Amino acid sequence: MTRQRPALTIAADRDGKASVALPEAPATGYRWELEDAALACHVAAATFAEEEGKAPGGAGNRVFSLDLQGRATLELVFILKRGWRTEALERQGVTVSQHSP
Repeated sequence: MTRQRPALTIAADRDGKASVALPEAPATGYRWELEDAALACHVAAATFAEEEGKAPGGAGNRVFSLDLQGRATLELVFILKRGWRTEALERQGVTVSQHSP
């Protein structure tokens, strides 16, 4: 059964850029990805940032750099799953809104 994490709301900067950081432990084989691949065009980059002082492969955050591409709001769902499995362990809803001047 997939666990639903509490939804996040993030404000993009004036250029429509924002970042989402989700906790991840690569050694488990679980990795965050977008549930809807059609929205992947809004992900400018996805990187992993290890926690300082931890062993390589330990816990850290998967950081997604987003671009609204002119949209006022973007609704995304990220899933935490193993690449060889179809069912996700967790789902994370994220709403990104354009910064109001």
